[in-house]
Amino acid sequence: MDTEKTKEIIIRISFTSIMMALIYLSTQFLAIPYPNGGYYNLSDALIIFTAIYVGPIESIIAGTIACSLADLFGGYGVFVPFTIIAKGLEGLISFLIYYLLRNKKHIKYIALPVGALFMILTYFIAYIVMFGINYACISSLFDLIQGFSGVLIAYVLLKALKKFPLPLHNKKRMK
Repeated sequence: MDTEKTKEIIIRISFTSIMMALIYLSTQFLAIPYPNGGYYNLSDALIIFTAIYVGPIESIIAGTIACSLADLFGGYGVFVPFTIIAKGLEGLISFLIYYLLRNKKHIKYIALPVGALFMILTYFIAYIVMFGINYACISSLFDLIQGFSGVLIAYVLLKALKKFPLPLHNKKRMK
C-alpha cells in the first residue's frame, strides 16, 4: 500500500477516535439537564465540526457511536435508534451542503444550521412517536437551543482551525 494512503488512513482513524471520545465525554459528562427530562450537550457542535473538518464518514461514525453510548449509559436507551438517524443525518447533511457550496465565501456556512435542523426534526418525530405532540413541541425548543448553540461553536472551531488543515485535506474542500 502507498505510504501516503497509509498515512491518510491513520490520520482519519486517529481523528475519528479522538472526536468519538470528545463527543462521548461532552455528551455524557458535560450534560446540563432540562426540566422536561432531556439534557443539553455539545455533541452537535463536535459532529458538525468533524463533518466539515475531516469528512462525513468520520462524523457519522464518531457521532452515532458516541451519542448512542451516551444515551445507553445515561438511561436514554429508547432514543438510540433516533440518535443514530439524527446524528448521522446532521453530519452528512452539513458536509454535503458545505461541500457543494465550498466556493461560496460565506454562503457555505448555511450548511451548519441546516444540518442541525435535521437533528431537531428527527428528534421531533421521535418525541411525537413516543410521547405525543405537546411533549414534542416543548422538547424541540430545547433541541433548538442545543442545535444552534452547537452551530455557533462549530463555526468558531472551523474558523479557528482554518489555517491548520489536516494533511489529508483536499485544498479545494476547505477554502
